[in-house]
Amino acid sequence: MNKNKYSVVIPTRNRKKLLADLLNTIDTLDENLIEILIIDSSDFPNETINSKNPKIKYFHSEIKSAAAQRNIGIDRVSKNAEYIFFLDDDVLINDKYFKELIGLVSRSDVIGGSGIAVNFNNSVERKKPKGLVGLYKKLFLLDSNIDGKLMRSAINIPYRKNNKPQLSIMEVDWLIGCAIWKISVFDKLRFEESFHGQSLGEDLLFSHKAKALGKLLVNKDILINHRESNNERPNRHDFYKMWILNRYEISKQLELSPLNLAFHWANFGTFFLNVFKKQNNYSTNLNILNAIFIAYKELLKGKK
Repeated sequence: MNKNKYSVVIPTRNRKKLLADLLNTIDTLDENLIEILIIDSSDFPNETINSKNPKIKYFHSEIKSAAAQRNIGIDRVSKNAEYIFFLDDDVLINDKYFKELIGLVSRSDVIGGSGIAVNFNNSVERKKPKGLVGLYKKLFLLDSNIDGKLMRSAINIPYRKNNKPQLSIMEVDWLIGCAIWKISVFDKLRFEESFHGQSLGEDLLFSHKAKALGKLLVNKDILINHRESNNERPNRHDFYKMWILNRYEISKQLELSPLNLAFHWANFGTFFLNVFKKQNNYSTNLNILNAIFIAYKELLKGKK
């Protein structure tokens, strides 16, 4: 196998312009880049993809699931690839991105790695929990001071930039969807295809399972511009419903707590946080509460 050879897999749906912007940030002249596999579930096939570039390979998928589209890409990756990179269609990368991440996971005991996804146009950063609200969130397993932690409630703590410089590289419990993986991980694992649509949490479930095969590392100095397009993104109600249902599946598959009690405890805390929360307006909080009720109704139906 040729050292440092890699393939890139990009699941996409109805984001033609964003996808084109991303492709423009990828140096296809890099001799280590074997191919860019675009798995497109758009309502209409994107015939404008640059078919003249032999490294860009386009596939249209009838399955509208980011997780399933990732698996389709995995099955089509060149046998010469040592690494697979996954990128979302609404991100932008710099010219050092691939090289730096390959360097991050080059150790034999590391299986996957990532940088941090940041919306460069939005300066709001996730803060560590503090004050009474922070204490409440920690009590109900909704937040933690530990970056990159997967809690027993199936809530994953993001990687925050505001840590000390000496902690730039750290071992974590999970990785974001835009990550690099050694090809060997796919001999044993695939993404969870029951997570439909945006597939919220499929990267969390996959990466935590992969942790059994090797270390997961994050370098906070490697930034990726996540533009967070609203196109094909669920509304707040559907997001919270998906958040409950997919977290339940994660909690169950990973056996994070007996009878998924930590999962239910966190949802109980979320419910009352939105009952008394003043940050959002009344209709927004009501929308979230309704989503929680509907999600639990579906969970109860599934158990019967």
